[in-house]
Amino acid sequence: MIIHSDKFISDIQKRLQDLLVLTPVEKRQLYLAQGEILQSSVARQFQSVGNRYLGHTWAPLAESTKKAYKRKGYDLKPTLNRTGSSGLFGSIQTTVDSDGPKLGTNKEYAKYIMLGTRHMSPRPFLPMPPFQRSLIPDDIQRIRNITIKAYENKIKRLK
Repeated sequence: MIIHSDKFISDIQKRLQDLLVLTPVEKRQLYLAQGEILQSSVARQFQSVGNRYLGHTWAPLAESTKKAYKRKGYDLKPTLNRTGSSGLFGSIQTTVDSDGPKLGTNKEYAKYIMLGTRHMSPRPFLPMPPFQRSLIPDDIQRIRNITIKAYENKIKRLK
C-alpha cells in the first residue's frame, strides 16, 4: 500500500483546521456564554462594593457627598446601584459581535465612576485595565472551561 504523504498531511491539516475553526453559530454560542460570565463577574463586583476587582472596597464617599446623600435620603455607601435597574448597574449590557463578547454601559457618567476624577476616587465596576486584578482566576477558569467545552462539542460532531 502506498500512502501519498502530501495528500495525507494535507488531509490531516484540513481536519485539524476544521477542529480549530468554530462556525459562526458555534462562535456566537461561545461568546454568549462568555458574556454571561463577564456579566456575572460585574454583578459580584457590585455586591462586594468593589472588593472583587480591587482587593479592597471602593473608597468611602466624601463628606460633601454624604451630606448631599443624607439630604436626598440616599444610602451613605458608594454602592453605585442606588437607582436600581435604571441606574448604572441596570445599564450594564453584554453584546456579541464577530470578535467576542462586549461588556459596557450607555451611561455617560460611567467613565467618571470607573476611572475617577480630580475630586472622586475611581470605583471600577467593569473588568478592564488599568485594574489588572480585574480578571479573577475563577472567572478566567470558567471562561476557559466553556471554551474547551465548545471545542470538545465540535470534535464530537465531527467524528
